Amino acid sequence: MQNQIGTINQTNSVDWAAWAKAWGGVVVIAFLNGILHRTYEGALGERRAHQLSSVVLLALLAPWAIRTERRHPLPSVPAGLQVGVLWSSASVAFEFLFGHCVNKDTWSELFHAYNLLDGRLWLLDVLGIAAAPGLARAWLIRDHSRRPEMSTS
Repeated sequence: MQNQIGTINQTNSVDWAAWAKAWGGVVVIAFLNGILHRTYEGALGERRAHQLSSVVLLALLAPWAIRTERRHPLPSVPAGLQVGVLWSSASVAFEFLFGHCVNKDTWSELFHAYNLLDGRLWLLDVLGIAAAPGLARAWLIRDHSRRPEMSTS
């Protein structure tokens, strides 16, 4: 009998190009989340809207990471964490460059989003972005190992 985990679409290396392109989807999700944020900010206030937006971002990110993992399987959970570090590093760099150069946000304003003591949850989003590919890999391994092996005889 074949090891069920071995039957999952798995490769020996990371398709870095595919996962780097998939980060573009993270950017799209973040922009859509930003638009959604604007729709409820007036009703909730700026801080509560920021907090809700942080949770919504992670909820939207999970299916994207799982979809990407299904299309471009990672060899292991640690490889997923490496991809996640790439995704989160690119996200922070993009946030600071876009925020400062395009939105004209001050550095102080940009760093303020990381202030957990002030109820700012962006740091948790960055950690969630870093964890998403590895968690997607782990979840799919777990999900596939729970399913009974299909018999073709």
